[in-house]
Order: sequence, then C-alpha cells, then structure tokens
Amino acid sequence: MIIKSNNGVVDMALIEWSAELSVGIDSIDQQHKELMNIINRLDEAMNNGDSIEVLRKTFTDLTHYTQKHFAYEEKLFNLHDYEGGTEHKRQHDELIVQLIELKEKFDHYQKEKLTEQVMAFLKNWLTYHILETDKAYSEHLQAQGVN
Repeated sequence: MIIKSNNGVVDMALIEWSAELSVGIDSIDQQHKELMNIINRLDEAMNNGDSIEVLRKTFTDLTHYTQKHFAYEEKLFNLHDYEGGTEHKRQHDELIVQLIELKEKFDHYQKEKLTEQVMAFLKNWLTYHILETDKAYSEHLQAQGVN
C-alpha cells in the first residue's frame, strides 16, 4: 500500500497484508487487515505531524479494535474447544496490558513518546502473532467448519 503524506512525499505503509498472513478464516483475516489499517493510520498520523487529538483517537481505536478482535477469537476457541485457547488468551491479555501502557505513556507524554520504536513494536507484534500464534489455531477451527 502506498500512502501519500501531507507534504506530497510518497511513502510505503508500515505494514502490508500478504497471503502469507492469511489464517484461512475470512472473518479473522478481515479483522487482521483492519488492525493493519489502524496501525498504518497511526503511523501516517505520526509521520504527518497530525494533532494530538488525531493521534489519541487513532491509538484508542487500535486498543478498542484489538480488544474486539481478541474477544472474537476467544469466543471461537470456546465454541470449538480449541485446546490452545487458554495460552492464546494469556498472550492476548499480555498484549492488551502492553497497549494500555503505551497508550497511557502517550497520553502523559504526548506525541514525543509515539516513536518509530513504538510503531515497529506494533508491526512486529501483529505479524509475529499472526504467523506464529494465530496460525496454530487455524487448522483446528477450519476442521470445525469455521471459515
């Protein structure tokens, strides 16, 4: 995805969807794409020097959507007796704590603490989580008819 910034410079999106990231379940793939879109919007807003309000709202959107997505996955784990569900939920809980801590730091320190390192963390977390953790449940849920 190519993003054109306010100053006319063309940049690549921080994180891009690829077939490798698909877990083979359309509803979850769509949610993962939306998480990527929100992370890209946050990165773009940071790079464009957008207002604190825009950054805060986008970060809040990311936190809320992540919680919604995790709840959806966990519901599927429970409905389909996924044996790795407890560990997966533990990882979800850890990430939510990390996101809330990052959001609180951002709210306290403002824009200066929303750095490239934070954006790299979000990108790396999402891609690793999909490729390693989410792919682990894919076969089980697909065998249960989830698609």
